[in-house]
Amino acid sequence: MSLQTQVSNFNTGTGTGTLDVSTNFTPSLVIFANPTTDSADEQFGIGACAVNPTDDFVAGIANEHNTNTTDANRYFNNAACVLICLASGAPRFLANLQSFNSSPTGFTLNRTTSGVTSGQTGRFVALAGEGVDFKVLTIDVTTSVGEQSFSVGFRPVALILVMTRDDTTAGNEQHARFLIGFGDAQLNQACVGYFGEDAAAAADEYVTQRTDRIIRMMDAAGTVEFEATLQAMTNDGFTLNVSNAPSATTRIGVIALGGSIHAKVDKIDLNTVTGNQDSPDNGFRSALVFFASFGLAAATTVQNAGRQMFGVGMSSGSRWVRSISADHAADPTAVSDADSATRCVRIASGAGTLQTDADFVSHNDRNFTINVTTANGTSREVIYLAIGEARSLVPDGKRRAQLHGLIAA
Repeated sequence: MSLQTQVSNFNTGTGTGTLDVSTNFTPSLVIFANPTTDSADEQFGIGACAVNPTDDFVAGIANEHNTNTTDANRYFNNAACVLICLASGAPRFLANLQSFNSSPTGFTLNRTTSGVTSGQTGRFVALAGEGVDFKVLTIDVTTSVGEQSFSVGFRPVALILVMTRDDTTAGNEQHARFLIGFGDAQLNQACVGYFGEDAAAAADEYVTQRTDRIIRMMDAAGTVEFEATLQAMTNDGFTLNVSNAPSATTRIGVIALGGSIHAKVDKIDLNTVTGNQDSPDNGFRSALVFFASFGLAAATTVQNAGRQMFGVGMSSGSRWVRSISADHAADPTAVSDADSATRCVRIASGAGTLQTDADFVSHNDRNFTINVTTANGTSREVIYLAIGEARSLVPDGKRRAQLHGLIAA
């Protein structure tokens, strides 16, 4: 088995219709960081598509900078995978997957909406691998407290959850809210939830990050309104334990990986000085690491700030990060977004002042190394999902004895 990964970018162009994107192999899964916008709106989003071209979703938020009354909204579509979202919530650019291609290798997007006046850069990570299962789908979490189970067609090893909605409809909706959740087969889990208030002066901006939840989202008052843990991975899917049920059935995008891979969810508290920093022991050599963060020191309570970040590291030369930041109760609004192909972590203030960033250095036998390139004296918590091939490291003494027939297996 060989897990294949590629971290790269593409240009949206300015028209509608098909767009071919080249990759080094035929993908089975592509995860996108939504392109930046050519408007004044600050934007953030994630999309994904898998083997079946109808299996895709995209979620995005946008928030307007330097205005006395906020314009902050969101968009979700489970029939598209790439989005540029305006602060009104309307899509400026929208595309779905048409096909994965084998000759030449890559994928083809179908651009259904394009209002951009110049081509914009989008980021993506492509994955494939013999013996690896990939699935993109949406699930609907009901208003019931307790366990809720969902099918993906195999036993997951890793999950990425993406949520902007608080119902099951597609399209745009008021307020900028965005959740990223990570989970692994050992039930390690973590999440970042961001809420930005719409149509308000000195708007409320909230963020929460937990390393014992896979879902946690607030309302416009900063009160947690939806919370769940990853309870189990099953032969056919996974089970959530909803401790704080949403007020309406809520649709969530899911990226599931299974089969012959390892996965680990954990966190890094970034060093307060620049230089190399190793992750905790993951137990395997990773091939790809996804990062998310609320950009603050570790805290279990809801914080008065608006932050969301999604990054990826494959090697010292292949990484990217997208982020959005908004200051709480700022009048006029202070909102910034950022896009980088030379970092895997980037944290800034709403005014755009860089606070911390990090580059990807290497995958090691049991962990990975990043380089903190900017530090300002605060140790900021970053959550991650590391994945790698399911190949054994050097066996321990007991296993070596078993392999040589010295003791019973």
